[in-house]
Amino acid sequence: PITNVARYSTDKDEAMSQSQDGNRAGKTKADTKGLIGLAEAVKLSTSLAAITLESTKGSTLPIEMLKGVDKKARIVDLARKGLSFISAIFIGILMRGNTHVNEFVLNSNEVTASGATGIVQQLSKTKSIKVLDISNVVLLEDKTKGEKKAGQGHSRVANGAIPTQRLEQLWAAVSALGSLEKIDRLTMDRNYLTSIDSFAKLTSLKNLSMSNNAIAKLPENIYLISGLKSLTLHANQLRELPRSIGELEHLERIDVRSNRLTYLPTTLSQLKNLKALDAAENMILSLHPSVCDWHAIEKLE
Repeated sequence: PITNVARYSTDKDEAMSQSQDGNRAGKTKADTKGLIGLAEAVKLSTSLAAITLESTKGSTLPIEMLKGVDKKARIVDLARKGLSFISAIFIGILMRGNTHVNEFVLNSNEVTASGATGIVQQLSKTKSIKVLDISNVVLLEDKTKGEKKAGQGHSRVANGAIPTQRLEQLWAAVSALGSLEKIDRLTMDRNYLTSIDSFAKLTSLKNLSMSNNAIAKLPENIYLISGLKSLTLHANQLRELPRSIGELEHLERIDVRSNRLTYLPTTLSQLKNLKALDAAENMILSLHPSVCDWHAIEKLE
C-alpha cells in the first residue's frame, strides 16, 4: 500500500484540481504527477485486476469493475472501505469512460470533499449514472469495536476545518452531473453542507436525501424537481420550507425531523399524494387546518 500520502500530496485540493482536467501547468504545492501517471498506467493495463493503495483492510480497488470491463456490472459499491484522497484519484481516472455502471456508492469513506468532487466530475463522462450515493465522504463512522464500546462511534473533523468553497465545488459537480445524466436518486448525507444554491440541474430526481448536514435554507426552485417522490432532510438547520414545495405533485414522503422549523407552509396541502410526513423534533406548535386535505396520508409525526 501507498502509506505515506504526504510524499504525493501536501495540498489535496490543489492536487485534485490537477487530476480533473490534466492541467500540469504552473508551480503547485502538490506533486501528484507520479501518482496520476500510475493511475493512467493502471487504466491502460489489460492484466491488472486489483490494486491496494490504503493500509485499511478491504480497501482494494476492483480495477476491472471500475473500468467497466464487465459490461454486466451495473453497480459499483465502495462503501465503508477506508478509502482516502489517494484512492479518489484512482477511482476517478479508472471510471472515466465507463458507460455501463448506473449506480455508484461511495458512502463512509474519507476521500475528502475535493476527492469526491474529482470523482463526480469524471462520472460525468460515463453518461449512465442513475443512482449516486456520496454520503459521509469527509468523515468516517463506525470506527473500531473498541471505539464503539467507548462511545466514540463518530470521527468528525473540527468545526471550520472544511472550507465552504470545497463543499460548494462538490455541489456544483453534482449539479453538473445531473444536467448530463438522468439521476433518479441522490444521497449526500453527513457532508457538512451549509447551503444549496439551486436544483435547476437536478430535475430528474425522484429520491433526494441530504440529512445530517447544516443546511439552513432550501432554494425556491425546488419545484423544478417535478417528479420528486421522496425528500429526506432530517437533522439540518432549516427554519422554513419554501412555499414552492407545494408544487411537487408527486411527492409522497417528506422527512424534516430535527430541524428548526416553527411552521409548515400551507402549500403542503396541495400535495395530494403525500403518504408520510415526519416533522417531529422541531418547534412547530400547531398545524394549519389545511392538513385535512391530505387524503392519502398514512403517517404523520
